[in-house]
Amino acid sequence: KFRRRVQESTQVLRELEISLRTNHIGWVREFLNEENKGLDVLVEYLSFAQYAVTFDGDSVENNPEAAMDKSKPWSRSIEDLHAGSTLPSPITGNGITRTGRHSTLRCNTLPSRRTLKNSRLVCKKDDVHVCIMCLRAIMNYQYGFNMVMSHPHAVNEIALSLNNKNPRTKALVLELLAAVCLVRGGHEIILSAFDNFKE
Repeated sequence: KFRRRVQESTQVLRELEISLRTNHIGWVREFLNEENKGLDVLVEYLSFAQYAVTFDGDSVENNPEAAMDKSKPWSRSIEDLHAGSTLPSPITGNGITRTGRHSTLRCNTLPSRRTLKNSRLVCKKDDVHVCIMCLRAIMNYQYGFNMVMSHPHAVNEIALSLNNKNPRTKALVLELLAAVCLVRGGHEIILSAFDNFKE
């Protein structure tokens, strides 16, 4: 059953993007509300997908520590992402802080070989692109745009998507970052996101 859910990740994201783009604003507000925390889950999955897509499985077989970006926080396993559990508490006894994010995420251990191998199954190459499309659909509403702007990780994760090899994804990311620049305080947010991107 888990493998079947894993294979559907891109399809679920595509359907979510269609719903965000075509449903009434009330549906979008419900998706983003405190109970559902849709933006938090989407941004966290985007972060996970970026890591899994760029991860090189061969390098882990030879040297697991060298293959991992130690600055990338891992707060959940793949099963947790699919189970829809609550987001990690910013106050934990065993947390790490990533520069530019201004929050602490729990990171019990580095991902196991099995988790990293499975992550390649979870994150199809289009998942990052479709996540960005979902964020664009959210940002098309003033309410959603404001939530993305005030989210501590969203703009950083959007900027980090420039690492994606798909030129369509890069173009979409630049479109969203340009939109952020047009609002008051947007330049500072973008500069901070690019400082984070450099690191």
